[in-house]
Amino acid sequence: FLLMIRRPPRSTQGVSSAASDVYKRQVYGFNVVLILGELAVAYLLLIFVPRKYIGWALSGWVLFSLIFTHLERLINDYGNWHLGIATSFMVQCQHLGNFAWDYCDGGLPEEKRNPDQKKYAIEKLPTLLEFFSAALCPSQSYAGPSCNFMDYKNFIYRLGDFADVPSTIWAAMTRFCAVMFWVSFYVLTNALFPLSTLYSPRFTEASIIMKQFYFLIIAAEVRGRYYVCWLLSDTSIIAAGQSYNGIDPVTKKPRFDRFYSSEILGVEFSVFSHALNETWNHGGHLWLKRSVYFRLSSVLNRELALYGTYAVSAFWHGFYPMYFISFFFYAITTENHKEIYKLYAKYSFLRTWPFRIFLYFYTCLLYTSD
Repeated sequence: FLLMIRRPPRSTQGVSSAASDVYKRQVYGFNVVLILGELAVAYLLLIFVPRKYIGWALSGWVLFSLIFTHLERLINDYGNWHLGIATSFMVQCQHLGNFAWDYCDGGLPEEKRNPDQKKYAIEKLPTLLEFFSAALCPSQSYAGPSCNFMDYKNFIYRLGDFADVPSTIWAAMTRFCAVMFWVSFYVLTNALFPLSTLYSPRFTEASIIMKQFYFLIIAAEVRGRYYVCWLLSDTSIIAAGQSYNGIDPVTKKPRFDRFYSSEILGVEFSVFSHALNETWNHGGHLWLKRSVYFRLSSVLNRELALYGTYAVSAFWHGFYPMYFISFFFYAITTENHKEIYKLYAKYSFLRTWPFRIFLYFYTCLLYTSD
């Protein structure tokens, strides 16, 4: 990918799509045809569905496609976490969902767009090559994060901030060092506290304090698996310059945070659920915020839009029953934390360290239990 960014845009798109298609063929076998088929139907919808309805139509199509991949996982891989076709469909769901609403926003008059819509609106239907190359871009079609089409297009054609991307070596190597840290953390904790600890006499006979310790350390171990995958993906887009976000006005150093998978420190030290939701799977959060919650809130009241967004998130994750139960309680927790946050902002004694520590462990235990 580092070599590809020096090639002419059209060549870059072709090589990008071909490389992604070949790799997916090795990973998913004949099932890669399903991925290409979903994209083909999506492009036909873009051509024939009226623009003002394309957001709902294309979002409905990608969510409908997920039904079959999730059912296939339940039947053939129940209870396991192997890399399957559903993984690619889940990432593609975010990408196409964002694309659908950005294209829909491109049909709105300029004065009716909010700043976010003005930034990402797609004015003109992309060519077939542009559409497929964006969807199959190797750096974002396996584990995310999913970038908006206009950012991808500007990156390919060297427009805006991407006209002069500085060296990415230091930023990429820094992120790769984070990968190695979490690999080491996972190997060490998995050796000392494997997941099987939770249903062993070592756990059942432990005190309540030690049980909470086991919960917290094993939950961190499980999160480490995600961090490794996401950080590797982030390393690739930083190395390619795709996440370049201009020069920081304060430090005068280049920023590589245009889009990213997860803000790990934010996850590990969040004291409110909304902050945790924003930092864990950041790309998924932006998709749910911009392409689900914002759109539902235009036709429903805020509370129904919130619960609808969490329902879509549960559906996106899969058909295990506990997903739906957990996300229902996440919605309730989000509402509760909003009320706590109002008190937190109003009364200064609640912002003291003892209360912050209490709230931190409360949030940790709540999400670990779920």
